[in-house]
Amino acid sequence: MIRPSVLIFVTMVASASCAAAAASLTVVPSEVGPRVSGYVRGVGMVVWFDITQPGIASSLETAGMEATRWPGGTPADAYHWQTNTMTQCGGHPYHADPHSTFDNFMQDVAIPAHLDVAIVVNYGSNRDC
Repeated sequence: MIRPSVLIFVTMVASASCAAAAASLTVVPSEVGPRVSGYVRGVGMVVWFDITQPGIASSLETAGMEATRWPGGTPADAYHWQTNTMTQCGGHPYHADPHSTFDNFMQDVAIPAHLDVAIVVNYGSNRDC
């Protein structure tokens, strides 16, 4: 698969008082720069979404994703792996889809899409917040 390359130059100009800043962006499609790391092209998978739906792995591959984080997103610290549930702390209505278990995530998404996986562990809360 041939991936197009775009080199982007960004210049920031600040005034002496730092009260105003100007920015310019120049895209030079004819210039070839370094390849963007696959770890930049990644996705955080959330547990509230049913990750067993068909087409997720192939969509991630088609989009060029190479890495993922499980469970991704803000509620990751409230997720309990053993029970596939979410701690309800601070009034946040977190929930975990019953199909979005770690095993299903690995079998249905990460392995078929050939993704590198970063695991997020809950270290900031317990079942009682």
